[in-house]
Amino acid sequence: MAISIRFSILATAVGFAASLGCDHPDQYTTPSSTTVTPQGPSVASNARETSAPSTGQTTSTATSNDVGANMALTDAQIVSIMSTANTGEMDQANAALARGTSAKVKGFAQHMIKDHTQAGKDFTELAQKKALAGQDSDVSHKLDTDGKSLLTRLESTPIGSDFDRRYMDAQVKEHQDLLDLLDSHLIPGAKDDDLTSLLKKVRAKVSDHLKMARDIDSALQS
Repeated sequence: MAISIRFSILATAVGFAASLGCDHPDQYTTPSSTTVTPQGPSVASNARETSAPSTGQTTSTATSNDVGANMALTDAQIVSIMSTANTGEMDQANAALARGTSAKVKGFAQHMIKDHTQAGKDFTELAQKKALAGQDSDVSHKLDTDGKSLLTRLESTPIGSDFDRRYMDAQVKEHQDLLDLLDSHLIPGAKDDDLTSLLKKVRAKVSDHLKMARDIDSALQS
């Protein structure tokens, strides 16, 4: 469910797409101050700072004063966003299976392909049932751009430990960004009850993936 979606993704996105990380509650709550900037460089979430696991670089996320704070998404746009995030995650996971060397990294990648393939099917079936034809948005465009950019960087990274660390750094960032986007815009913005239920189901998976990614990433840094 690649799906980055500041997915770097997720503030007009599953950039979910460069590298991230930060603690988040396992239960869905609506953040009090969020933002998505359609033309800005970031997509994620609450006003705060996050540090990339391996580089230690700090990035400030956008604030609720940005133009994206009041962005309204249609259900069709939400489905398209999740579809884009799923595709990005699976593409990156396939790269990890081909270029990764750590058994834990490869296991994580296989897990991503399994879960995101199922999520993709679920959203496709819902879209057909509810006549929610794919409708692009600034968020899905950002996720797509960031996801492809990350994939290019991964494919140019030498096989070995450098690839493993870069891939897992990116997975921490992407899953945190997607979790933020789900909480701040996608779940509260969905109109259809079935879509809301599916988003909450996916959110639980994303939260699990984030914890897995952090654990593996920490192990690789030690």
